[in-house]
Amino acid sequence: MYRNELKALDVNVINFILQNNKATIEELCRCFDVSQVNIRNVLAKIEFFVKDNNIGVLLKENNEYYFENNKLNLNFDYTKMQSKNIEKSERIVYILLKLFFQGTINLTKVSQELDISRITLNADLDYIKDFLKEFDIGLLSVQWKGIFLKGDPITLEKVSILFLVKLYLEEYFTSNLKKIVNPLVMEFFRKHISEETEKKINILTAKLYSHFNIRLGITYYHILKAIIIFNYYRTKENIESPKINIKLKNDLTETVYDIISEEEKELIGDNSLLLVSYLSYCVYEKYTPIYSFNMDNVLKDIFTTFNLKEDEKVAKEIAMFINTIYFHNKFLLPSYHILSEKEMKYMETDISQTFMELFKKHNIPFHEGNIAFLYCYLTYLITESKKKNVIIIDNDDLNWIGSNLKEKIKHLETINEVEVVSYFDFKFYAKHFTEQDKFKTYIFIDLPSEKNSNYPDRECIFINSYDFPK
Repeated sequence: MYRNELKALDVNVINFILQNNKATIEELCRCFDVSQVNIRNVLAKIEFFVKDNNIGVLLKENNEYYFENNKLNLNFDYTKMQSKNIEKSERIVYILLKLFFQGTINLTKVSQELDISRITLNADLDYIKDFLKEFDIGLLSVQWKGIFLKGDPITLEKVSILFLVKLYLEEYFTSNLKKIVNPLVMEFFRKHISEETEKKINILTAKLYSHFNIRLGITYYHILKAIIIFNYYRTKENIESPKINIKLKNDLTETVYDIISEEEKELIGDNSLLLVSYLSYCVYEKYTPIYSFNMDNVLKDIFTTFNLKEDEKVAKEIAMFINTIYFHNKFLLPSYHILSEKEMKYMETDISQTFMELFKKHNIPFHEGNIAFLYCYLTYLITESKKKNVIIIDNDDLNWIGSNLKEKIKHLETINEVEVVSYFDFKFYAKHFTEQDKFKTYIFIDLPSEKNSNYPDRECIFINSYDFPK
C-alpha cells in the first residue's frame, strides 16, 4: 500500500536520518514541526518502502532510527514509483520552474498537468505571489492568455537563476527520491535541457570555475551553471535575453572565449555579458553578496559590534557563511540540523541576540541553527584572538633553555604559537621580526641589556635562566 506514496516529508525524513546517521521521533518532530503520530506514520511508510523495494533496512535501537550501515541503494528505477498526487509544496516548485523558464503559464493546462481544481491552483498561486513579493516580483493575469511574471528584467533573471540553484542543491535532477515525489520537475527540465546537454554544461562550468580559481563554495558553482543553462535555453528557444547595462571594471570576455571550445561557445550563446560579469564579480570583488543586501555594510557592523580586529580571511569566511544563510532561508531550503540542549542555551547569550538584531537590521532571514553556528564561530575567534603568539629569544646559540621553555608553555590555553630563535638570528634578521605583526610577545632569556631596546606594540618579558625551573 505504501509502494508509490512517498511524499516530500518522507524524503526529508530519509535525508535527515542519512545526514545525522540516526534520529529520534522527538528530533524529527522538532525539525519538521509535525506531531509524533505523523512522524510515526512516516517512519512506518519509509520502513515498508525501503524494504519492499530492496533499497535498504530501517532499524530502531534505544528509540533511535537508523538505516543499516547508514546507507540506502538509491540507484533504482524511479519511473515505476512516481507519485500521481503531487502535494502543495511540490506543485509550487513545478509552477515556479515553468514561470521562470517560460515567463508565463496557462492555468487550464497547469491544472490538468497537476490534476487539481482551479480553486486549488488559485490557492497555490496565492502562496507563489507571497514568495515572489519578497523579490519585488508580481504575477500579472491576462484574460485568455494566462499568468505572466511582472518585474524588473534583471531581478527576474537573478531570481530565476537562484531558483534553479535551489533545485540543484535539493537534488531535484539527481536524486531518485526527488524524482518520485515530483516527477513533473524532471520531465519539464528534460524537455528543454537534455541529459547530454547538461553533461556538457557541467564540464564547461567546471572548466570556468577551475580556470578562474573561484573558491566560494557549491552555491556559487551552481549559480555559474544556472547562468549557462538559461543562456543555452534562450538561444535554443529564440528568447531574447534581458538587456544588462553593466560596465565591467575587468572584462574577462576575451579570456573566456580563449579557453572554451567552439561547441562550448554555442552553449553560452550570443549574450555572454551576464556570464562574464558574474565571473568578474567572483574573481575581483572582495566580498561577493549572493543577492540584494550590502555585504560590506553587514561585515562592517559585525566587526564593529563585536570589536573584531580587521582580518581579510575572517571577513571572507563570515561573508561566505552569511551568503549561505541568506540563500538557504530566502529560498526555503530544508535544514536537517537539530539544536542540542547545549546549543539551545547559546541562543540566550548576548552574542546570539546581537547577531539576530544585526540580521533583522539588514533583512537577512535566518533560523536558530544559523545563529548557534555563528555563536560558536565567533566565540572561537574571540578566544583565539586573546591567545598569544610568542617568540622566545635565547642568548645561547643552542637554544636549549628556549626550547625547554617552549615545551612548558606551548600547551597553555593562553598560547597560540611559540617560536624559538637565537639572539644572533633575532638581531641579524631584525627587520624580519620587527616588521612581522604575527608575534606580539617577546621573551628574552639572559638578555637584560634588551631592556633598553624599544619594541613598539610588543609585550617584552625578561627571564634569567638561573631562575628557570630545572
